[in-house]
Amino acid sequence: MANMNLENPVLGNGQTYYTLAVYCELNKKWFNEFGDYDKEYVAEEMDELIHGYQDIKPKHIKILATTDVQSTIDAAIDRLNNNGINYEAKP
Repeated sequence: MANMNLENPVLGNGQTYYTLAVYCELNKKWFNEFGDYDKEYVAEEMDELIHGYQDIKPKHIKILATTDVQSTIDAAIDRLNNNGINYEAKP
């Protein structure tokens, strides 16, 4: 099971944070499925989603690297949902 990083539950200290983004075919949107400071944990979670009972297609799952500031994570997901249009998220 993936590390939920219980030692550091508060985001916002500017460290690199890895977010697992998953595309929902029903809603036609990307969403934040999981995140952690350790890319290996996020990759393990991705593997479980691809090869597990949810059977998510590899093209519908991505690992995003941002800072751990929530607005940057939200902006990265928004860019996926807006066909790559780069704009700044409001704080």
